[in-house]
Amino acid sequence: MVEVIREFILHAPRIFKRRKVSYSDEVFKTHRKNAPGELPYPINKIIGNEFVTLKCLSDFWVINNRFCCRLEPVFWYTFSPIMMNVEPIVGSSFSHIFQFSQADVEAFARVTGDTNPLHLDAEYAATTVFKRPIIHGMLGSSVFTKVLGTEFPGYGSVYLGQTMEFLRPMFVDTEYEAVFTIQSINPDKHTATIATDILDKQTRKVTTRGVATLMNREKF
Repeated sequence: MVEVIREFILHAPRIFKRRKVSYSDEVFKTHRKNAPGELPYPINKIIGNEFVTLKCLSDFWVINNRFCCRLEPVFWYTFSPIMMNVEPIVGSSFSHIFQFSQADVEAFARVTGDTNPLHLDAEYAATTVFKRPIIHGMLGSSVFTKVLGTEFPGYGSVYLGQTMEFLRPMFVDTEYEAVFTIQSINPDKHTATIATDILDKQTRKVTTRGVATLMNREKF
């Protein structure tokens, strides 16, 4: 086994999901202790404002102990981070409006393996107290990490803990509001506890309640 610095070059342009993507001259390097000629694992990269998963194709070669191959984007997600202008003091509050589709629920079920028919089968759900499919509780609460990781405190945040209570069911195609309130800040450790609530935007009833503990050296 030898350590090889691999340079992965994606030949552009390529057409994916009806969008033209040009990553000409993008070079991706990984440091793995694999033998030359061994196909690498998929690579995740952020290019501009796009998160891209790249997979090596079968045609590959080794030149001067460098493993090279043509890459194929197998997944990407375009994000437009909007950093919130929140004053990092106790009592500051901020919110985020969101909703999930049935396609989101099905994708979450595939990723997690939680294929409980209560989330996926309308006929089955009709026999339960909810009368229709409900969103996975963990999918609904995933909005916490989205907001805390990309909007405030934002990039560089490290999740240290999260408590949660699921008080009411959540449904697809329904607007919800995630409300965050800073409860405490420890400047010595650069940490903060932030109350995390989800409310039905129309009824204002709380569906999920908890507290997040985060570290962010820049904001706290």
